[in-house]
Amino acid sequence: MSNQAVLPRRSRRLATIIPASHWISIGYLEEEAQAMEKLQNDMKKYCDGGGETTIRIEGSSADVRLRHHDMLLPHWQRLFKALHGRTSTNVNSIRIYKSTLSKPVLDIMFPSLQSMNLTEICLFNVGLGNEGFQCLTSFTGKNTTLKKLVIGMDNLDDVTVATSLSDALKNHPTLDMLLCAACGLNNVTILEKILEGCTSFLALGVTMNYLGSEAIALLADFISSNHSVKVIQLQECEMTDTDAILLADALNKNTHLRDLDMIWVTMI
Repeated sequence: MSNQAVLPRRSRRLATIIPASHWISIGYLEEEAQAMEKLQNDMKKYCDGGGETTIRIEGSSADVRLRHHDMLLPHWQRLFKALHGRTSTNVNSIRIYKSTLSKPVLDIMFPSLQSMNLTEICLFNVGLGNEGFQCLTSFTGKNTTLKKLVIGMDNLDDVTVATSLSDALKNHPTLDMLLCAACGLNNVTILEKILEGCTSFLALGVTMNYLGSEAIALLADFISSNHSVKVIQLQECEMTDTDAILLADALNKNTHLRDLDMIWVTMI
């Protein structure tokens, strides 16, 4: 399917809602086409500034991430233009789920978010890739208000990018909560870099990852080091009895941790 299809000039300028019938006519399945129409309507709703504190954009109700199309760019532009500098309406949280954020969208999004006093960003299954993580790292390094960052279902697999992100986390003036869900943190080199950036945080989540014994050992060392972290989440991770014993031993050396959440951990 080509991303080169365009709408008439007037529709593109005004970011008119593109109906599901149009998406079907260019090859989208009905469910996907309906999701495309809903996504645009959701963005339009937030452009009107209804006093909401959380902006929630969900591209798909299914498990599959909604694909990006260049015809959506005017809608992303309108949304983030409307949000730019929006601090008086108390918008403090941006949550985007299962909608692909292409590089052009990220280039529109992050400058607008930088102008807001956000305390939470959640990017879940948005297809960040290395370029996207680099954009997120650059944003985080310049931000001064964020307290909670959630990243989900996007693999972080480049050591250089992970190192840069770790430095941005480490030097952030307000950020104290990081949740990485299904981000490929069974890679111990990547996990080590992320942990290095979180030593002064209050809460850390490493969930929905098959960590493996090396990664569990790394987490045990992190716990043994008695950093200021009070909550560690390990939901939906697999581990062996030996891994569990290793974590238990680490807890004996920690006086700060208050909650080690292992709900739905599968013992293998």
